[in-house]
Amino acid sequence: ETVNKFVLSLLSLYRKPAINYYCISQCISYLLSPSPLNPKLTLNDNVINSINNVLFNLVVLEPDYDQPHTVKNHFEVLRCFDHMTNQFPDQTVENLLHYCKNNQEKERMKAVIILTHLTTSSQVFIENFASKFIAILKVMIIMEQGVRMKKLLVKAIVGLVYRNCVLASDNFAMVEFIVKHCGHEAPANVSKSEVLDLRDTCKSSLILMCNTVTSV
Repeated sequence: ETVNKFVLSLLSLYRKPAINYYCISQCISYLLSPSPLNPKLTLNDNVINSINNVLFNLVVLEPDYDQPHTVKNHFEVLRCFDHMTNQFPDQTVENLLHYCKNNQEKERMKAVIILTHLTTSSQVFIENFASKFIAILKVMIIMEQGVRMKKLLVKAIVGLVYRNCVLASDNFAMVEFIVKHCGHEAPANVSKSEVLDLRDTCKSSLILMCNTVTSV
């Protein structure tokens, strides 16, 4: 019970703007990282949910490298999600998958960013949740219209391809999504630079996969 209260106290520090978020995230990351000197935490469900929700809101859609402390915190938060996935996989990943169906595009984007990170960093995620993520992505590549979201979906697909998760023939619609968007045309009200960036991302992703992934 003491540990639960301590973690909640740490989370409450994020509400104090005078404190560097990165330092708080480092503390949480250390607590969540098991070691001989730091055994696995026993947390109740409410605290687990609080950690996941607070950390989720700290993920940034586009890190601003002119503000290094925000970038460092962003990646430290992603590291926290690594630890949460290893220690509390069901609550953590199911919550993120649920966010992929949120009505707000911003929330869906943050979920895809975190899940893409877990694709490359977490074996627990690959073994237990990759198939669920793929099922959601197959819907998202049809439904999502935003250029920035499409770019995130490309990165998610590439991550799954690299982890040899896109092997079944019915999953290759995701690779086809990348091919189609190499020549993506967007409405006039969409930034031309964003469209060109999406095209370039798709082209470079295809070249990279064709040269380095045997299953493509």
